[in-house]
Amino acid sequence: MNRALRLCMVGLVLVNLAFVQITESASWTWLAPLFALTVAAPFLLPLTRFLLYRLAWNSAVLGAFAMLVHNTTTSGAAHLLEDGLLLAALCQVHLLNNITSAQKPDLLFFNSFLIAVVTSFLSLDVAYSALFLLYAPILVVAMQVLALERAGVRSVSRRVVTGGLFRAGTVLACTLLVFFFLPRDFTRRGLLGDKLNFRPPGGLMQVDFSEQIELDRSGSVGVSDKVIMRVRLKRGTPSQVPTHWRGATLDTFDGKEWKPVPEGHVEEPLPWMAIRRGDWMRVGRGAGARVEVELESRSARRLFAPLSSTRLLLQPPADRLAVRSMRDRSFVVHGAGGWQRTLRYNVDMEPPGARNASPMRWSRNQRTHLRLLRGSVPAKARELAAQIGRDLPSDAPREELVEEIRRFVSDYNRYLPPGAPGGARNLEDFFDGRASAHCEVFATALAVMLRSRIVPCRVVTGYRSDEWDAEGTVLTIRAYHAHAWVEVLDPYRGWYTVDSTPMLDADAAAAAMGWFARIRSYAASLWASVTSFNAEAREQVVAWWSRAVRWWHALVAVGAAVGLWFLRRRLRHRRRPRAVREYLRCLERLGLECGAGETPRELLARVASPPELAEATAQHERARYGCA
Repeated sequence: MNRALRLCMVGLVLVNLAFVQITESASWTWLAPLFALTVAAPFLLPLTRFLLYRLAWNSAVLGAFAMLVHNTTTSGAAHLLEDGLLLAALCQVHLLNNITSAQKPDLLFFNSFLIAVVTSFLSLDVAYSALFLLYAPILVVAMQVLALERAGVRSVSRRVVTGGLFRAGTVLACTLLVFFFLPRDFTRRGLLGDKLNFRPPGGLMQVDFSEQIELDRSGSVGVSDKVIMRVRLKRGTPSQVPTHWRGATLDTFDGKEWKPVPEGHVEEPLPWMAIRRGDWMRVGRGAGARVEVELESRSARRLFAPLSSTRLLLQPPADRLAVRSMRDRSFVVHGAGGWQRTLRYNVDMEPPGARNASPMRWSRNQRTHLRLLRGSVPAKARELAAQIGRDLPSDAPREELVEEIRRFVSDYNRYLPPGAPGGARNLEDFFDGRASAHCEVFATALAVMLRSRIVPCRVVTGYRSDEWDAEGTVLTIRAYHAHAWVEVLDPYRGWYTVDSTPMLDADAAAAAMGWFARIRSYAASLWASVTSFNAEAREQVVAWWSRAVRWWHALVAVGAAVGLWFLRRRLRHRRRPRAVREYLRCLERLGLECGAGETPRELLARVASPPELAEATAQHERARYGCA
């Protein structure tokens, strides 16, 4: 086995280990020795002739396999795929360090391709794309070198490497063209995601709406400016349209994660009623603003609406969809397969400041939204909430207590965008002042402090946006407007919104992230624009190109002519022997030129014969006579 093939195999295994690493399936405790053994493989190769060395390797592989099997039997099949990836990486390193010249590396090549394919389901982010752009040329060159070795060619020239790189680049370019004409929407869950219920690693997290909150998530977070909704004002003023558009409510907190309670455990004071198919209404308190919502995201199962909504009316043909109203004033869409492009619906809202004429009691809501599981609230959070209550007058209304706790949480720590280094991963980090936090942590801190003071509340996820156009008629809601806040239950006001997150402007948020986090966020946003490229985005690109280039037929013809000229020139250039090309380059460097009918030997006799020209002339004569 020649040295070039060995180096190619080392490169393949290194990229395979990097594929496994970006999925966060294995810790560095496992991967660091594997990386070291891969780099040292060419130096450890002479040891393969010793039986003890081979026995040690086989014993290590069997021991690692036994550990992974034990992990699967004790923790179940939840991490079966991740453990399988780690085992595949270990087998790659084992094969690399034990393949001799008498053995075929076919299994290493097959495992390499298998790892690249499987990790693509777990690492659809910019890191995987960068690694694949490195992996594809190495794989093509390695297979070409392997084919030459089996044909009896031992030496590998530079032309073999450049040819392999050219073929890999051609394949990647064709892949981009296929992706442009047949785009794949990466936000849609695929067959494997539905059947195996993969949990994507931290590197795959995106700032967007979520129906659950997990505070202990870690990893880089991508930020996308993809438009989720456009809200067009039909009646009223922009100030009458709330900034918070709710999608889901979460009631139970276990210290790390917020989850909703079963629907039957929630009693809404003013429930929604179905007037007719696609038309929902609840008892309001007068007529407020009216808006038309254009929901662009087909992956969402929720219809977003403010808390103060009094009517929701789907527009045809969307009324053929099944829309179910939840008791917490949220809406779930069923049958989204008929949702082609944009879902439109009208929302009426009650005027701001509406209150009930007399207090209302909801004992079941009190129990549901006051529940604090044991160990879910840090002791310091309870102490701080109790101190705020003691500082207020004994007859202070509940609204004043809520506002004081909200102000305290908002001022207690600074805001940090999701994914920025130094962010709090739990409430202990937040209340100890060790780390800044994003909206989910601020909302959680506010909710647990309110519940510890016997204030019914719940956490809500959705979007918060005040991005109105210059005319004040269209409100744009993007993916990075995803937000989490708290809703408090008041006897007179019912549910109302309380937001404790100190919102920063874009410049301040970027400054808080640091330069490395800003670069990573910018790269993630570029990748998000690629993964969100679908048929509609392609139509927009084609429409823009048609407007920008009116004479595109002429440009295509000119481009084709230039391409044919370059192709013809390249073919003519490649027909010349290599010795002739080297001779012509030598003349160009020396500033010489053959006379009419002058041969290279005559030119050498005419000028002072430098050694470089004499060597080039000798090589030229061996390949061809005459001066071309």
